Amino acid sequence: MKGLLVLVCSVFVFINGVAFAQDKMDTLKESKHIPAFVFYTLKDSSLFTKDSLIKNTPLLFICFNSECDHCQYETKQIVEYIKYFKGIQIVMVSREPQSAIIAFREKYHLDKLPITVLQDGANKMHDYFDFAFIPLIRQYDRKGNLIGAYSENAHILDLLGNFDEHR
Repeated sequence: MKGLLVLVCSVFVFINGVAFAQDKMDTLKESKHIPAFVFYTLKDSSLFTKDSLIKNTPLLFICFNSECDHCQYETKQIVEYIKYFKGIQIVMVSREPQSAIIAFREKYHLDKLPITVLQDGANKMHDYFDFAFIPLIRQYDRKGNLIGAYSENAHILDLLGNFDEHR
């Protein structure tokens, strides 16, 4: 009887694992290219869209919140390893008030680095990206194809390795 219970539980776990993996694949299939987004610059609140991105350049896209510990950790890692992101456009966006985003940018000296920090003033991030946790991290190759999707934290070496594989 105990063996039958273990077998039934194992089958249940396997089926749920396959269903979860399929859900993840479906999500990636739905968003395999850079979405047509509209965010705002911090300098003058002008529009920043997909067309504002540097053409034919890999993209690291991060949705964050200035009070999120995971977001702060990820930002520290990117700042520490910034020289390895040469040739990769980095865009960070938050839906917080502009003052909080500017304070975050200044705290990590992002304004002195090749990182674009934007505001989602219309609160549309969830229309462009499907996520429940932050930071949301997306990697796109130079053609705009999704090559990496992370929620919460991504190891910095995984991010860099993923870009290296798709250059």
